[in-house]
Amino acid sequence: MTVRRLAAPLAAALAAAAASGAAPASAQPSAPSGACAAQAAALPAAWQAQAQRTGVPWSVLAAVTQSASQAQCPAGPAGWTALAAGAWRSYRLDADGDGRASRFSAADSVAAAAACLAGRSDPSRLPGALEACGGAAWPPSAVLALAAQFESLGADGLAGGFQAAAQAAAAQGALAQISEDMQASRARLAAAARAAARLAGAARAARARLRPARAAAARASRRLDAAALQFIGTAQALSAGPAGASAPPDRAALEYLSGSARPQDAALVYASARAILDAQGAREARMRAAAQAAQEARAGAQAQASAASDLAARAARARDSRAARAARIAAQARAARARAADLAAARAAYQAAAGQPLGASPLLAAGAAGQLAWPVSGPVVSPFGPRWGRLHAGVDIAVPSGTVIRAAAAGQVVRAEWAAGYGRYTCVRHRPGLETCYAHQSAFLAAAGDLVAAGQPIGRAGCTGHCFGPHLHFEVRTGPDAAPEDPMPWLRPRA
Repeated sequence: MTVRRLAAPLAAALAAAAASGAAPASAQPSAPSGACAAQAAALPAAWQAQAQRTGVPWSVLAAVTQSASQAQCPAGPAGWTALAAGAWRSYRLDADGDGRASRFSAADSVAAAAACLAGRSDPSRLPGALEACGGAAWPPSAVLALAAQFESLGADGLAGGFQAAAQAAAAQGALAQISEDMQASRARLAAAARAAARLAGAARAARARLRPARAAAARASRRLDAAALQFIGTAQALSAGPAGASAPPDRAALEYLSGSARPQDAALVYASARAILDAQGAREARMRAAAQAAQEARAGAQAQASAASDLAARAARARDSRAARAARIAAQARAARARAADLAAARAAYQAAAGQPLGASPLLAAGAAGQLAWPVSGPVVSPFGPRWGRLHAGVDIAVPSGTVIRAAAAGQVVRAEWAAGYGRYTCVRHRPGLETCYAHQSAFLAAAGDLVAAGQPIGRAGCTGHCFGPHLHFEVRTGPDAAPEDPMPWLRPRA
């Protein structure tokens, strides 16, 4: 499958990854979630490290990982690369340093695959090596086609899309956890509300029981008042007696109260009065006990109501805190999705501006001279070639400081940093083996990793580094070693 035919599905898959939190399985390992995120996040570094150690192309290691497990998390039953059983026994390694070699360690599994393929990775031997190391799990045609897709993306682009999708998946996992926490909080709040309702019911019942006790106390108070009046009258009568009585005061008083001269009748009247007073005292004691019980019940109901109110307030605060935390996590998830969407949009914009997918444009093919746009408009004041005893690796174009520098063609920024005599220095890769570089800038307008269209601003001219006045030093570098060439044949003729 050519890069042209892969470009549109890849852009669509990246956009889908931004919405769902997963990267496309056809061109890029799926973003993991949960406890396996750290294992899967280590895969791009493991591919690069083992490629440098063994010479096996990193894209082939990425392809066998994807072909074997479809980047599932956790890995498939045969591990991240599904290395054949015999090959695993022969080449297993403890690459992550945890004291054991495991198929389900991303670092161990990729290291074993690289060791098995090492020495047999040249184009003529690679299909046989894939069959020997992976068997049916590594069909050579499918693995090599997938490796070609990854190679066209580039290691940086693949890792960047992978990490953006992984962040979105992690944010979604955090949102799910917050949702579970909020459900648990709502359950506790409902339980607290039920407890408060029970307490309110108990308080109402206590008040209902208190009303009859209060009524009985009122009735007893009225009877006590009547008995007190009776006792006072009796005491006064016993103290005074009838005027002119000749009998002893006590006997006379008894006879006066009873209306009979018989002592036994007067004693009976006195005993009745004492019984009335004793009964009244007992009633007063019962009334005091009932009032005390009512007061204690009222205090208990108030305490229970206060506790229920405090519990409801704590539950409300917890709910507000959970809601705020959920809002922050949702904002982070939206930012991660926006970042992934921006990556897909930038790739689509770059492809639209270039007219074709990365690496397929004829203006970027080898030998396509006269097809680069001028990055600034100004006279060439120093050409390419020997100068001051060494090679002047580009052309100097005189322009005022602050002039906008534009990309000579569509590509990806691979370098935007300070570079000694070059000052602020930007390089754009248009295809493997073709880069344009821009030196002495006063400011950067694009960062490393950005996809830029032809004519897009990437910096401003200046005089940083070693220079004698504001100008743009423009270079064209080709080949695997990025050797400098004379830019003039590459630039379009000026009108």
